[in-house]
Amino acid sequence: MFNQKGIACLMAESATRRRQLVDHRTAEKNRCEQAHSTLVRNSVRKSIEGIDKDLERIGRAIIQLVESNDDWRGRHERLKSVPGIGAQTAATLRAELPELGWLNRQQVAAFVGVAPLIVIAASSEVAAPSGAGEPRYAVASAWPPSGPRSTTP
Repeated sequence: MFNQKGIACLMAESATRRRQLVDHRTAEKNRCEQAHSTLVRNSVRKSIEGIDKDLERIGRAIIQLVESNDDWRGRHERLKSVPGIGAQTAATLRAELPELGWLNRQQVAAFVGVAPLIVIAASSEVAAPSGAGEPRYAVASAWPPSGPRSTTP
């Protein structure tokens, strides 16, 4: 059907669209909560239903792409073996991070920008995000959750 590069391109494009739809659905849900008018709430709910249908279609397409290639299918199965990782999460990780399986955990953490970096300022050490990596992962990872923490007593 498609070669490895073609599948990777289709996966990346599908994952990008899925991310856009999830963001749009979140915005619509927020809009629905803020709406005072029944007409507006019903309109927004219909929009959310359409987005949900699109998300289902794209999710199925991503899974089909993963299963169309033996190498991708094997990596997908390995990801699904991790507790808490289902088919859709594994497929999304595979689409967003095709480097999984090629890089070690430290390299992946640095790539997505969540690897801690020890910064020595005066006499204190402060753990802070590395600032490296792909900007699209910064929101999803949000490390550290409450900002850098000082390790000095």
